[in-house]
Amino acid sequence: MASIFTGYENDIFISYRQKDNRSEQWVTNFVRALREEIDSTFKEEVSVYFDSNPHDGLLETHDVDGSLKEKIKCLIFIPIVSRTYCDTNSFAWKNEFIAFINFAQSDAYGLDIRLLNGNVAKRVLPVRIHEIDKEDSALLEKEIRGVLRPVDFIYKEPGVNRPLRLSDDRSLNLEKTDYKNQVNKIANAILEIIRGLRTDDKLKPGQPHVKLNPTAKDAAINTAKSIVVLPFENISNDPDQEYFSDGLTEEIIADLSKLSSLRVISRTSAMVFKGSKKDVRTIGQELNVRYVLEGSVRKAGNKLRITAQLVDAPNDAYLWVEKFNGVLDDVFDIQEKVSRAIVESLRLELTPQERARLAGKSPVNPAARELYLGGRYHLNRATPSELTKAIEQFEDAIRKDPVYALAYAGMANAYNYLGWLGRVAGEVFPKAKQAAVKALEIDETLAEAHAVLGYAATFYDWDWATAERELERAIALNPNYAEGYLHYSWYLGSQERHEEARAAIERASELDPLSLVIHANMANYYQWKRDYDGALAQTRRVLELAPNLPLALLFSGMAYWGKEHYDDAARVFRKLVELAGSGFKGYLGYSYAKAGRKESAMEILGEMRVLSKTEPVPSFQLSLVLLGLGRFEEALTWLEKAFEERAGAWFPYIRQESFFDPLRGYPPFQDLVTRLNFPKH
Repeated sequence: MASIFTGYENDIFISYRQKDNRSEQWVTNFVRALREEIDSTFKEEVSVYFDSNPHDGLLETHDVDGSLKEKIKCLIFIPIVSRTYCDTNSFAWKNEFIAFINFAQSDAYGLDIRLLNGNVAKRVLPVRIHEIDKEDSALLEKEIRGVLRPVDFIYKEPGVNRPLRLSDDRSLNLEKTDYKNQVNKIANAILEIIRGLRTDDKLKPGQPHVKLNPTAKDAAINTAKSIVVLPFENISNDPDQEYFSDGLTEEIIADLSKLSSLRVISRTSAMVFKGSKKDVRTIGQELNVRYVLEGSVRKAGNKLRITAQLVDAPNDAYLWVEKFNGVLDDVFDIQEKVSRAIVESLRLELTPQERARLAGKSPVNPAARELYLGGRYHLNRATPSELTKAIEQFEDAIRKDPVYALAYAGMANAYNYLGWLGRVAGEVFPKAKQAAVKALEIDETLAEAHAVLGYAATFYDWDWATAERELERAIALNPNYAEGYLHYSWYLGSQERHEEARAAIERASELDPLSLVIHANMANYYQWKRDYDGALAQTRRVLELAPNLPLALLFSGMAYWGKEHYDDAARVFRKLVELAGSGFKGYLGYSYAKAGRKESAMEILGEMRVLSKTEPVPSFQLSLVLLGLGRFEEALTWLEKAFEERAGAWFPYIRQESFFDPLRGYPPFQDLVTRLNFPKH
């Protein structure tokens, strides 16, 4: 049976080592189960190629029929990853796995496919049946040019590392994995990839689905679509114009980030090189990008001169250099010209929607725009005092231009950050949502505003359907939105969709590789899975570079909780309180109590109660200390108050975090979990 797509031999190719199928016919049974699941998933017939030869035949020798080369021409390649699969001398590796990688990179789609929700997936869909060595994982990731994201069929007990069987009892498996559920995941992943292929706008009706004999030039273009926009240098006589050059940099990044065919490094990582003397070749290597845009801005009164140059980093070669002269009213036109020049130089293929967004900027009052850029300048510093200044400037910008959608979105994000930093949730999240809704009434395509609504739905409203919809919309509108992927990972973690959460964090890291905040957040993935050694290893790497990063200290302390190393946790949280203030005293009090230092814990509790007379003290923090002291009824009372206040960043993870474990047998706690209304799996 041929593929459902013209020009392809099969829809799915199953690749495996014969030795993994000899004794129990594991691969044969898996293929049978997958075919049954595919039949119940797809309306049409989907073809699966699988060589069922039980002997050392076709797949284990180098004497192969030329017809196999045609069978490799498939939509999706499924390698059965075992302890023996990653053998670079084996037939399966060289003539199937590597052959498909080479084929996929040269056909009309490429190896990476954008799904309908905006996420990117590989056409290689691994099924892993053993835990494999780090060296083998690294080898696979090198070839697929990305992170290995397999669907696991592994049965785990202490000292056990074997393939999962249909007959296995999931309750006895350390990972609680169910065979049929994993098969269903594979079928659904296949469905999503094929949907993505069908909506790929690179292919016009009637166009062949395979590009015949691609040239080396074509291949180079396919593999080099990545760029960093370095901070534009302020060469004005006035150093106070720094906000303007930074703002221009950020706006060009924002314009390019909306293009799905280009990987754009986020602002955080780009700004690391502000004032740097590193050459572009080194910067390109550090950020794993092909192209670097650099430039300068001279602003004198209303006059403006912008110089921009696009550099091929590996070759240290200028592709173009342009000078743009004008007045402030021309700035959007200049931005569009810079973005258009990049699109043309890199021969990017844009969708009609992307073309419209690139050219569709509404006129903005110049004074309002300057206030907006000042607001972004303060927003990016993200301390409570700077965020307050940002909100004031966004409000002034809106007074100058009441339909300035970006100013509303910036204000929404500022309130959002204040909520993240511990400001009373009921004060800031309603304001964040109100500003985001207003921004979207003016311009529905603002990813930042959708992300704010998704964040508020996760941590304030506990409205899971809205959170997923808004965050997926943000990523679809801006495929290079690292912060959007980070927020999406938090939502996915709340739903116990841990592997998807990890993929989202890793995507954020690819787009913002120098962001220590994103690297610190990878500890969340390990924490949710109760892999506390993994969480500690992750936070150690971050703290070696930034010893005072509050987020890394927080996750480090909580990982010590999981390992029941409470003295170590207290040491970390003492430092966090010194750096970030009394908002983290509850964590320190809990650590003291669990370490047996009850007098110190009671002292913390007393300090918090005294403080509550003059300023708001989060009820969640009080409940945490009482929980550590074993006063569970009182802890539940304060936890209920925190619930009513819609405060406490850990409510979305109440089913997972180990420090809640002592409360799980109490009916009030069970009722609280029920009222959070998590969707059923």
